[in-house]
Amino acid sequence: MSDVKVGDVVAWDKVRDGTLVERRGVFFVRFRGHGYVVGPRVWTDIRKLHPWLWEDCDDINEPKPTIIAMGLTGQETAADLQRLAEVFEVREAIADEVLEKAPGGLTLDEVAVRLHAAGWRPGMAAEGAARLLAEVRDG
Repeated sequence: MSDVKVGDVVAWDKVRDGTLVERRGVFFVRFRGHGYVVGPRVWTDIRKLHPWLWEDCDDINEPKPTIIAMGLTGQETAADLQRLAEVFEVREAIADEVLEKAPGGLTLDEVAVRLHAAGWRPGMAAEGAARLLAEVRDG
C-alpha cells in the first residue's frame, strides 16, 4: 500500500495509522490502530476523544473512505484537522487551468494551501483562484 496517496479511495482496512479520511461527509483519523471521529460538525482534537478499534469498521466499509491527509502524528489540534480537510477540498476543486497558472515548481498541495490561505473555497470560480494565485505568487 506504499503507493496510496491523498485523494485515493481505499478499503477501510487499508487505511494506515496517521491518516485522515472522509466518508459520507464525516472525517476520521486512524492512529495506533484506533479510530476517532474528528469532524465536520464539531472538529475535535483526537487527544480528547474516546478511541474505538479500527478493525471494528468492517461493517461500514461501503462506501470506501477517501484519503484526506497522511503522516499525522496524533498531536494535531482540531483546527489542524479542519484545515487539512479544507485544503483537501480546495485541492480537489482546483481546475487544471488554475494549476497551470501557478508559480513554477509548486505542487498541487502547495497551490491548494496558498489558495486556502488567500481565502478561496470550493464553489468559487476558477478565475478567482487564478487571480488569488497571482496575488500570492510571491507568498
